[in-house]
Amino acid sequence: MNGIVSTAWLAEQVGRDDLRLLDCRGSFAVYEEFHIPTAQFLHIETLRMTEAGIPCKMHRLDVLAAIFGQLGITRETPVVAYTFDPDDQLSACYTVWSLAVTGHPSVTVLNGGMKRWHDEDRPLTQQFPAIARAEYPASFVADYFADMPYVRDRIGDDGVVLVDSRTRPSYNGTEGPTIRRGHIPGAILHNYLWDFGPDGAYLPLDALRERYLRQGVTPDKEVITYCVTGREGSSVWFVLKYLLGYPRVRLYQASLTEWSAIFDLPMVLGNDPWGEAKAA
Repeated sequence: MNGIVSTAWLAEQVGRDDLRLLDCRGSFAVYEEFHIPTAQFLHIETLRMTEAGIPCKMHRLDVLAAIFGQLGITRETPVVAYTFDPDDQLSACYTVWSLAVTGHPSVTVLNGGMKRWHDEDRPLTQQFPAIARAEYPASFVADYFADMPYVRDRIGDDGVVLVDSRTRPSYNGTEGPTIRRGHIPGAILHNYLWDFGPDGAYLPLDALRERYLRQGVTPDKEVITYCVTGREGSSVWFVLKYLLGYPRVRLYQASLTEWSAIFDLPMVLGNDPWGEAKAA
């Protein structure tokens, strides 16, 4: 099972010995104040590290295997990740991607997040769960991953769509933290927050599918998502791969943190071909 689960479904499943809940809200203080019963705290920075001077690179498989094993996760353990609301949903999606790219077949996200769970007055706790360490045999799923050479070699390829998952100002280069601003040539803009409705839940699947199709993000093409460090890109990866069932979707995990620091690689400023009007 991959995709999203409802608060009603999770309320019936909490307490299952074989289920692992991961609280990815990004602050241990927030987790310690209250969390869903049996949830374990996981900050996404645990899942990545500086490599060769480049921040936020994916850990080696053996490191990720040790982390997931310490959380009591095996390849057979169903996992539900959650954050608070769409603004930080990318942390849950990056966690899902990290499990998926290491071979886990059953990872989901709580639709509506902690906000919906809290608003529905569902159970909360301060207690930490007792979880035994497990063996997690990680195996690299190359089809979910793109590195810099892979992306570079596909610029201008009509069979590949690059999707920039950041905000409009970051895309057009008027703001942003990267060494160089702008976007990869040919990339369209699809901010990850466009995939959510005003209630904080994902839009209906038909609405999501229509928006991506209008932008030219079609299932017959290979899609590569990116952002600054892989977080926003993982959210769009999740929607395309797990909600809409696109067969070929990769995350450029190092994203513009790496790309913008290599001055031989092209970046462009402005809104062309951004695609926001077609997504709205």
